[in-house]
Amino acid sequence: MASVLVRSLAAAAIGSLLFAASASAAAITVDTTNDTSTVSTCALRDAITAANTNTTPAGSSCVAGDDVNDAITITPTGTIQLASALPVIDHDMSITGTGSGTSTVRGELGTEDYRIFVITTPSSGPFPTVTLSGMTVTHGAGGILDDTGGSLTLNDVTVSGNTVTSTSATQSTASGAGIENTAGAPVNISNSTVSGNSETATTTGPGICCSVFAQALGAGIHLAQGGNLTIDQSTVANNTANANGNQYAATNGAIYNEGQTTIDSSTISGNTATATVSEADGAGTATANGGGITQQGGLVNLSLSRDTISGNTAAAVTSTAGGSGFAVGGGIFLNQTFADPLNGSVTGSTIAGNTVSATGPGSGFTDAADVYLFTNAGTTFTSKSTIFANGIGAANCAHPGDGTFASDGYNLDTGTSCLGTPTTGDQSSVSSAHLALGPLQNNGGPTATMAPGLTSFAVDKGTHVGIGGVADQRGRIRTFDMNPDGDGTDVGAVEQSVKATPANNDFGSLQWGTTSGTQLFLMNNYTGNALPAGTVVGGANAGDFQTSTDGCTNTGIPNNTFCTLDVAFHPVSAGNGVRNASLAFSVSPVQLATLTGDVTEYISLVPKPKDFGSTQVGTPTGAVTFTVTNAGPGTSGTLAAALAGANASEFGITQNNCTGHTLANLGTCTVSVRFAPTSAGAKAAKLNITGTPGGTQSSALTGTATAPPPPPPPANTGPTGQRAAALKKCKKKKSKQARKKCKKKANRLPV
Repeated sequence: MASVLVRSLAAAAIGSLLFAASASAAAITVDTTNDTSTVSTCALRDAITAANTNTTPAGSSCVAGDDVNDAITITPTGTIQLASALPVIDHDMSITGTGSGTSTVRGELGTEDYRIFVITTPSSGPFPTVTLSGMTVTHGAGGILDDTGGSLTLNDVTVSGNTVTSTSATQSTASGAGIENTAGAPVNISNSTVSGNSETATTTGPGICCSVFAQALGAGIHLAQGGNLTIDQSTVANNTANANGNQYAATNGAIYNEGQTTIDSSTISGNTATATVSEADGAGTATANGGGITQQGGLVNLSLSRDTISGNTAAAVTSTAGGSGFAVGGGIFLNQTFADPLNGSVTGSTIAGNTVSATGPGSGFTDAADVYLFTNAGTTFTSKSTIFANGIGAANCAHPGDGTFASDGYNLDTGTSCLGTPTTGDQSSVSSAHLALGPLQNNGGPTATMAPGLTSFAVDKGTHVGIGGVADQRGRIRTFDMNPDGDGTDVGAVEQSVKATPANNDFGSLQWGTTSGTQLFLMNNYTGNALPAGTVVGGANAGDFQTSTDGCTNTGIPNNTFCTLDVAFHPVSAGNGVRNASLAFSVSPVQLATLTGDVTEYISLVPKPKDFGSTQVGTPTGAVTFTVTNAGPGTSGTLAAALAGANASEFGITQNNCTGHTLANLGTCTVSVRFAPTSAGAKAAKLNITGTPGGTQSSALTGTATAPPPPPPPANTGPTGQRAAALKKCKKKKSKQARKKCKKKANRLPV
């Protein structure tokens, strides 16, 4: 502790850079699944030693720790089979495997009994903070023991198949077969599973409570000194706590905590707490409480949100007629042991199908199969939008003391014992048939859940306000109207929903009677039920859309799966404009996907485009006939043909039997156009045919105008003087013969 203070003072004096350098964590890589290292490998046990001691263990390649939350990473997949107990963890560190399904740390249960991971406080220094991730912890005499005041965090960890046993003649306690915390430290569990752990406490000698006893507490998770327990998106299932006494045995089920407990989006199921008395030395008492959760103490709360508590059992067994068996709170047991109140709350959850039983020849007392309050005045168990249902062996809920149940509304109770005074939206005495609650199964999401039937009284009868977020236990969005009714939220942990992917598709613009390309839709079933065959294309313009390659309409869709179908836009209804339709399952009118398309016309025009080629300015081309057809189905509006564009004046309509007329279905008319350029160059225009209804069709018109050739030079009509000039030169000749010859040539020249 002194060295930490010195480092802090030094940081203030010389700057944060030096502090950052001194506070770096070591990255230690476990590169073998062997239990022991070699000079070139680092095994898990030596990695822990390196982090504890800040040294490299002899005979290993492990990097020395740095005393500041060292990070141990297991890189190979597979099982690390321990040959002896691992070193205790007494410094801050994280240990990360490749995943709970691929990395396993396995003990030697039955050969040498020890817990897999043990966390303790060093002789000097702060309580260690430890994080375990991405691994399975199994086959130990207990999974994880945290004996410090530091926090323990588990993420993507499976703790399963661990066993704790204790046998004594007088006092025997077994606890925390999965996870044990004995020092009141926080325990945070997320995306993890604690399952299949078992504990057995056995007392053989005579005597009654509390000098002689056998007690088994928290087979999955046990926090004995008031630590805060947080569980998120995790499963605690099929853990067993057995207390076997001669004359006194007591047991509490999977989770036992004397501090604050917060559970969100998780499932607590199939756990069993059984207390049995042999009564070999006289009549005895067997007490079983809280098969799923036992919350004990005072000034603390149990907070449940978006959870499923189901199939848990508290069972008391006697062996003689003089014995007494007590079993209460098969799902949840709240036991106030201090003057300060012990409160509970549950929102958006399902608590159903839990069991209490008292068997054997002795007298038996059972109460509150789902929730039992053993609390004083001023304490409440408050519920909202939660299902309490189908308790086995007793009523769903009970509060024999002064504590009370209170409803914040929108709950459903198959009895009358869980809601106190019913209020807005509450339903009591709902039959199991009307609830139609499905089995615990994979309905999607990280944990198993129970979904109400398609026509259940729970569907759309809840509220999304104040129930722990906008999603259900699986992470599916709330407020999905199946009926619709209310705000669309279902009572309980599961929101029935169906979903189309994509959620919308715009097919663009099409001419009437033509067909677009297809869009593939996935129709997802998140209801928790098998859906009957039938996908509906509905909405105002359903007839303008058509399905093909349809794997939905004639096929039932199993739970948590999807079907596919192709949809195309094929406008056939009269008129132009936007068409709207939707996709939905036949079990729900709720629009799952929006379908849109735009009909831009239902008249056609050919040819389009048209090039008139090249012609001289002032020389019109021959006329081209354009045909207008009404593709239907109705009669078009009055048509108008017109030329438009930059060079519209250099084209001309020579014949027009469309303008001023309407066209019946499949009717035609014609317009003739010629190119008559008045100036040279490339020319462009459009022929537009418009009808309302009918739309506008255009054909692009092009042509090239060339200039005419230049005119020929004018003919010579007067003397040019060439002959006269030549004759003048001839007079200068000296001889008569030369002058005669010159005149002869000159006379052949133009005048």
